[in-house]
Amino acid sequence: AGNFSHVNGSPHFGLARLLANGTLDPDLHPFANDPGGYSLPTLVLPNGSALTGFRSNQLFLVGTNGNLTNISALNDYRSVTALAIQSDNKVLVGSWGWLRRLNADVSDTDPTFTIGNVNGSVYALAVQGNKIVVAGDFSSYNGVNVPGLVRLNSDGNIDDTFTPPAFQTEYSQIGSLYSITPLPDGDLIVGGYFKTVDGEERPNLVRLNNDGTVDAGFSSPNSFHTVQSVC
Repeated sequence: AGNFSHVNGSPHFGLARLLANGTLDPDLHPFANDPGGYSLPTLVLPNGSALTGFRSNQLFLVGTNGNLTNISALNDYRSVTALAIQSDNKVLVGSWGWLRRLNADVSDTDPTFTIGNVNGSVYALAVQGNKIVVAGDFSSYNGVNVPGLVRLNSDGNIDDTFTPPAFQTEYSQIGSLYSITPLPDGDLIVGGYFKTVDGEERPNLVRLNNDGTVDAGFSSPNSFHTVQSVC
């Protein structure tokens, strides 16, 4: 998924699928009628279909044959900035201004989940056991001051056992967090654009303990300007 028009000379506007050997699947053209289109975060579902944020305010379910179902209304026609899937196959959708969860069949929003209102954007989502980690450039989550990082319980409410550090740029502004990767031991790797973490110089990459404190045993490299993704 991305901002492209052709792959190997064949028109594939914003979304393409590769075969197992890496060659292009010539039969999937979901956005054939949108030559100016581009895809934002895209998530493959267990049944082989996919969710993709398309252009600036759309969300589509893409069938395995490329058929499209426009489900933008479920996200209030907001730009999709992050997607993640839980072990129960429910889907988290991050956007500018909020976080929602869709039912496993993506037919509707999950009424058991407390919608998260953020003052900014959600850029990264991670499922950590029965917890949900949310990162971005926001200053607050549901009215609580948690700049850029928060962990939620499975119902969408804030996990009070996790105290995130303060991420700041060199201008004392809130940093932008683009990647959250849970590790098997419960730690979190956080990447983005920031200079200090709780006042310590840890540019753009840091490891946190399970309670949100900085893991002092991890030395942040100084060579990264911005970290977009950690896997």
